[in-house]
Amino acid sequence: MEGLLEDTGVHAYLGQVGNIKTKAVLIGAGRILPVEARHASWIRDLRFSGGTTSPTTPAPAAFEDGFTKAKILAAVKATGFIVG
Repeated sequence: MEGLLEDTGVHAYLGQVGNIKTKAVLIGAGRILPVEARHASWIRDLRFSGGTTSPTTPAPAAFEDGFTKAKILAAVKATGFIVG
């Protein structure tokens, strides 16, 4: 479960970038996205540096995909962190 929200944040920002019409908001999102990606990478590195069968690299893929709002909400709901 560790890292799920960080990865979800990255996918959420990427999924909505095409919907951002205001330059100031796009700049703000662009400044936040790499921070989320670094957090996800750092958590992945901490979790899997012990040689588990899961990803052993902080960046397992060269590119990330944006997720739809529905997919993001389903991922967050599945964590049980947010109810209602």
